[in-house]
Amino acid sequence: DDDGGAIRIRATSQLDPARAREFVTIEPALSYTPSSTWNGLKLKGDFQPGRQYRVKLGKGMPSGYAGNLETEVVRNVWFDDLPPSLSFSHGGGCLSPHGMLRMSVKSRNIDAFKLEARRLYATNIVEALLREYNEDIDEDYAEPEITRTIATSALRNQEQETPLDLKNILGGEPPGVYGLKIWRDDYRWRSQNAIIAISDLGLATRQGRERLLAWTTSIREGKPRAGVKVTVYSNKRRPLAESRSDGQGIAGLDLPPLPD
Repeated sequence: DDDGGAIRIRATSQLDPARAREFVTIEPALSYTPSSTWNGLKLKGDFQPGRQYRVKLGKGMPSGYAGNLETEVVRNVWFDDLPPSLSFSHGGGCLSPHGMLRMSVKSRNIDAFKLEARRLYATNIVEALLREYNEDIDEDYAEPEITRTIATSALRNQEQETPLDLKNILGGEPPGVYGLKIWRDDYRWRSQNAIIAISDLGLATRQGRERLLAWTTSIREGKPRAGVKVTVYSNKRRPLAESRSDGQGIAGLDLPPLPD
């Protein structure tokens, strides 16, 4: 874990942690904290994954009611590599089509991963956003996928970030809403999903009981955007109201009355 690992020494009785340092030697040397367990000792320290350590218990080590250790005991202990991991660094979100169009993926002990990108059909965006967490985007919701194999730098047992150049992957500066999926070839069933919107539109809303106001703005210019269609949907995927923004970037939408 992030605090290192631990070595457990099993005996026929509890061992005294106060005297452990007199008899316990670890190579390569490192600082450790001994504590007593019901059947021995636990040595907590900054043990590194993927490394081997030599542990020596010296002759004469007190062993509780079993007496003292009659002969020196030496054991080699191996710490496994950390398990592979793969995830989007910041999940989904919004990207400006005029920016660098980059996001990143966090990984550990993975040489390469697969990336799949699908542009959602406009009629299916709401349905996709309401899906369960990390649920795959159905192929019927989107255009044919773009698939890439992305190599990582093979740093053993270290978390790393790999940038995704979406401008290159998707081709140019394509506005729209995309479903992204990453996975390892040997663990496809443990994929990660994210939804990103590539748009220059900024949207702010205020809602009352029977009316909603939406302000549409160009992120790049910081100016109101006229003629933007704004649609409000219910949690049942049903459109409730629709309007277009005026010259000030404001769209007013009358909503069905809320129940008392």
